[in-house]
Amino acid sequence: MVTYRVICEKIINNALGKYTAYGICAYSNETGKELAHISDIFLNQDDATAFADKCNSFNVELVHLPVIIEDCLLEQQPTSI
Repeated sequence: MVTYRVICEKIINNALGKYTAYGICAYSNETGKELAHISDIFLNQDDATAFADKCNSFNVELVHLPVIIEDCLLEQQPTSI
């Protein structure tokens, strides 16, 4: 099994400047080792925490994490008229 945790990152981007972003790390419950590290997903810590909590409560398999992140980000996109 995997446990997902939020990570906070200070990022410097040539086009955007400095900002704080939140990513997700996946850890093995058996060994405690980091299995995956996906940076710069969320700009809001509450959104990142809610996402990690959902992944943990639904026991998301690591293989599905990239698609779930993509779906989450697409849902957050404003709709254009």
